[in-house]
Amino acid sequence: MTVKPIAIRCQNITKIYDTGDQQVTALNGVNMDILMGELMMLVGPSGCGKTTLISIIAGILDQTSGDCKLFGENLLTLHSKDKLQFRAENIGFVFQAYNLLPSLNAAENVSVPLIINGVKRAVAERKAADMLEKVGLGARTKSLPAELSGGQQQRVAIARALIHSPRLIVCDEPTSALD
Repeated sequence: MTVKPIAIRCQNITKIYDTGDQQVTALNGVNMDILMGELMMLVGPSGCGKTTLISIIAGILDQTSGDCKLFGENLLTLHSKDKLQFRAENIGFVFQAYNLLPSLNAAENVSVPLIINGVKRAVAERKAADMLEKVGLGARTKSLPAELSGGQQQRVAIARALIHSPRLIVCDEPTSALD
């Protein structure tokens, strides 16, 4: 039996938010390993720290203490430009609030990760149209986010997360608006 390598290793992760007059501990000593190819779901009540943990794993937030490595890389030690590049190449995001750019149509929104990674705009938008077809939105490539239902916006966000074939897909309630 072959042992899969570790994709994510969190050791004693703590995150404390300073709200001015008080401190809120969102995470306290989280330990977790996720293997390559493994599907991991975090389940818990609202406010328990799920979004905080996935934001730390994805390098969007820095932990207060502890170690978190993604594919062996400690994002906390990377310079901001290197961290951005690492995330652009390795991580696809599906945010709870979609985070679509309102002035860009569906294909343009989906093409953003490709453009960030140096793909020419025309090629990126063609690939984005193909990805939108795969999620059932082939006829809506030119629609702005405001012209789409919540479920359609969620599918655009999912297509955007998948378009550059990332090594890790991080989702925060990715099916909450889907039928």
